[in-house]
Amino acid sequence: MTANEGGRLTIAMPPHLTIAIPTYNRPAELRQTLEALLPQLTPACTLRIVDNCSETEAAVVLNGVRHCAPGEATIDCVRNVVNVGGGANIVRCFELCDTDWLWILGDDDLVSPTAISLLLEAIRDAPQGCLYIHFGSATQSTVTEGVIELLRGPAAFGSLLFMSTAIYRASHFRQFARFGYQFLYSMAPHLAMLLTGLPVEGQCLFSPHNIIDSPSRGRTTWCPIVAALGKTSLVDLPLPLDARKVLYRIVTAKPSLEYLTATIILGSQGAGVAESVFVYNLLISRLCSNSRSPFLLVRSWIYRGLVYMSWLARPFVAMGYEWWRRRRARAGIRVTEAAPGGISWDRI
Repeated sequence: MTANEGGRLTIAMPPHLTIAIPTYNRPAELRQTLEALLPQLTPACTLRIVDNCSETEAAVVLNGVRHCAPGEATIDCVRNVVNVGGGANIVRCFELCDTDWLWILGDDDLVSPTAISLLLEAIRDAPQGCLYIHFGSATQSTVTEGVIELLRGPAAFGSLLFMSTAIYRASHFRQFARFGYQFLYSMAPHLAMLLTGLPVEGQCLFSPHNIIDSPSRGRTTWCPIVAALGKTSLVDLPLPLDARKVLYRIVTAKPSLEYLTATIILGSQGAGVAESVFVYNLLISRLCSNSRSPFLLVRSWIYRGLVYMSWLARPFVAMGYEWWRRRRARAGIRVTEAAPGGISWDRI
């Protein structure tokens, strides 16, 4: 864009942003996301869909809604030869980004009507040394520096795990892709790259604006037990000692109830109490290997007892759910049937 100001010709260079959507076998959700996103595209944006070898090619879905985008929009679709896994496909988004900033958008996350304008405005107004911008977790714009301030910042740890609410300065973080691949098991390779790549003076901006209206509309296909085990692996990131201590305290702050839920889910799928306790022992031993806290050990034994109790109470939970379902049915409210053996994955 050119303008004549005071007799001088100036060139205004808009910030450039790549919107990458990693996707696999969610054509309906991807179509809805694209229908909300495409009309917002501007010349300052590049949309790149990274198809993880879906049965229905993402390019076919894109062609069906391409008319929603303005004519000057830059859109392409990259298809992996094989399914490389969800985590690796996220790291691929960093590799395929050829702009300064990157927004990794989940294929089942519905964007707000002003999402792109908010992103471009935040990029334009961000401090010069800003490397990461997070949306929707602060009451007012807040700037932090370094990993410790990031972890102690206004965003909860779970919000940092949610990739669709943040943008990265990909030109900086791309060189740390190796840590994303090394920590794929954490189910948060983008967070592994952020924590290892953020320098001491690296600035992060937390914006109060929301860019996601409806997260995770698709069917949950990830295993909560794998997620619980993987989350603890983040404490092995090669961070400075002070930062690792802060991260460890966050990861172990409320582990027992969260991991107990995972073992209950395992039990509800037909596994016996021995299998449930085995999984819980793995989780607790993983945490205790980095801690000598007697409190954590005592707490682990208490919740081991709760695992046994929850498994024994499983028939009564099923009976209570059946009573509740029939009561709702008599009131004319349709309820999805429970999966055989107890509670289904989708309801957890």
